[in-house]
Amino acid sequence: MRAHNQQSGFSLIEVTLALVVVSVGLLGIFHLFPAGLRASADATAETRCGQFADEVFNQIYAEAAAATNTAGFGALFGLGGTINIGTAPTIKLNGFGKVQYPILAEANLEEYIRYKATSILDADGRRASVELNLLYGGVGGFTNTFYTEVYNFGM
Repeated sequence: MRAHNQQSGFSLIEVTLALVVVSVGLLGIFHLFPAGLRASADATAETRCGQFADEVFNQIYAEAAAATNTAGFGALFGLGGTINIGTAPTIKLNGFGKVQYPILAEANLEEYIRYKATSILDADGRRASVELNLLYGGVGGFTNTFYTEVYNFGM
């Protein structure tokens, strides 16, 4: 009698199941790539908005420190007050319309920040609060709100 040789290897069903498991895993990984790209773009946009708000607030602090009296401080934060920042357009306070501000001189609408700055001057003129609302990326974009208080040390 001949001895029966034991064969080793994978059956067709085992190979098919392994391919299904690997395919599902690869589809899951490929699905994560767009989500990662979106998260990266959102983080970049958040950073740009934060840098823009920081630039605006630093200029506000500088102009408030330069105001040597209550009238100058009140003119800055009262109706029609303006903040001139770098090469950007003038930031107008208190209810003026939203203006587009190009980031890094890029022409894409998605790379623009639209903003509205509002300030409230205390009745005694000692303090002003400034709220900066930013819309990044047009209609489908997201909004950020930044807030600061400025004190009149020239009083």
